[in-house]
Amino acid sequence: MLDVLIGNGRIVDGTGNPWYGADVGVQDGQIVAIGKLDGVRSHRKIDAKKLIVSPGFIDIHSHSEVTLLANGNAESKIRQGITTEINGNCGYSAAPLDEGASGTAIGEITGYGGDLTWTTCATYFDRLEELGISVNAASLIGHTNIRQMVMGNDERAPTGEELECMEALVDQGMRDGAIGLSTGLEFAPSGYADTDELIALCRVMAPYGGMYATHQRNRDTHYEKATIEAIEIGREAGVRAHLSHFVPRYPAHDKMPALLWLVDQARREGVDVTFDVITPDEPPEDLRLKLRGGYHWAWQHLAAQLVPPWGFEGSVEEVLTRLRDPEMRRRFRQEHIPQWKLFGCPAGKFRILGTDYDFPDGVPPKWDGILLNDCEARPELIGKTFVEIAAINGIEDPWDAAMGVLIGEIEKRGIPMPGIGIVGTSTAERDSLTALAHPAASVCTDRAALAPYGDLAGERTSNSYGAFARVFRKYVREKGLFTVEDTVRKMTSVPANSVRLLDRGVLRTGARADVVIFDPETIADNATIEEPSRYAEGVEYVLVNGKVTIEDGDHNGTRAGMVLKGAGA
Repeated sequence: MLDVLIGNGRIVDGTGNPWYGADVGVQDGQIVAIGKLDGVRSHRKIDAKKLIVSPGFIDIHSHSEVTLLANGNAESKIRQGITTEINGNCGYSAAPLDEGASGTAIGEITGYGGDLTWTTCATYFDRLEELGISVNAASLIGHTNIRQMVMGNDERAPTGEELECMEALVDQGMRDGAIGLSTGLEFAPSGYADTDELIALCRVMAPYGGMYATHQRNRDTHYEKATIEAIEIGREAGVRAHLSHFVPRYPAHDKMPALLWLVDQARREGVDVTFDVITPDEPPEDLRLKLRGGYHWAWQHLAAQLVPPWGFEGSVEEVLTRLRDPEMRRRFRQEHIPQWKLFGCPAGKFRILGTDYDFPDGVPPKWDGILLNDCEARPELIGKTFVEIAAINGIEDPWDAAMGVLIGEIEKRGIPMPGIGIVGTSTAERDSLTALAHPAASVCTDRAALAPYGDLAGERTSNSYGAFARVFRKYVREKGLFTVEDTVRKMTSVPANSVRLLDRGVLRTGARADVVIFDPETIADNATIEEPSRYAEGVEYVLVNGKVTIEDGDHNGTRAGMVLKGAGA
């Protein structure tokens, strides 16, 4: 007797083939039959008439390593049909850890009321399984973690002994079940690593079939150079290279064809290169006419875009004195190169995290494309652009208005570098769609699994709630740019192959029973910049490892997710 029989569905199997009508039989967590199953007995039957039955979606670029500990239901993801998350991206992972490693992860864990009960990947995975999760989870090893554990935040190459220590941490992580290594080369201290260091570390994971996933060294003016480096690391180390959120940012819009040429050339030469794409979200209603052409509204911290790291050294009083000093403010504007060029760049030549920049004329800011997303000191300004904030405060220059927000938050919270969330027009929709059309592209959220209640209620990121559903609503139904079948392929078999989850990502007998049943006419995102914590709709049922977790569109509390481990475990 079957555990679950899904009848009368339109099977979209994840390969890109056209849908076909069939029933699906599930038993003991696996798909055991696909075809005409009239008369077959089952404990439960789901009528999928007029609905699509597909493999569970795989979010290949996620950041839920900590939020799953705070709420294992993964509400915002599973309600879009996401059944598997790949965490530990951009150089940050929940493990390995020690007292000197990954202050970002430690801060998030303790900030959500959690306790650090692990140090290794193995003990972190044990903790996930102990708490229970509603989606499957795999993890990369964060390069930031291992570099901090061995070298702190030193801006230099490792000694031979230090490199051996980092190699040993990678080897242990892969044997614990990690699926690869990630870097965040736009951030310190991961960005202090040179290409040779990264090749050496990737060679360690090559025997385990690991993947190198990289937030590249530059994602705007020097994107081609950064892509060439990522490909070289994959080639020299003999590993797969996966390019994270692979779309150029301002002021490098329209570079996508040149970047894709590099990917295609590498693949022709035998280097296995794939990438993921964040789907553009909708701009705020009052900016839709002004900001034509469409953008992805990305999330960042305000402080790091305005002031270099040394500006936040010392006590709260010392930092406030520095931020108010006219000469220091002049230095910030003339010497600091923000990660987001939306904040503008001074003219000149600079070397930042291993990359040489030359801006002979500078880069003009786009203040009307940056919104304040969270702020304790001035909550009434949330959702406003910095042009609007300047006008509200009677300040001529939006940069000064942004500094005023930062100073006010430091005074309010009493910490030298408070997290102030912003969203901005990071990438152009036309580039995202060009990338997404490529056969090596996967859809991703680049966000954590959230919920509009409990410890996670204050997080404001619309892509956590709607990135996958948005593709069906906007680019399949409304614009007709992709078919349902190809969209499902980019959410299932493409990421499964990239990560080597070969028993998932395709509906076939013998595969794990991660299954999504959705209405192709109603699946849609509801989260917006203004109201980011609204669940998607149109996903009627979700099975994770054969267990019904979403039924009639609601989460039933089941936590049947597994920790998915790499070949080294």
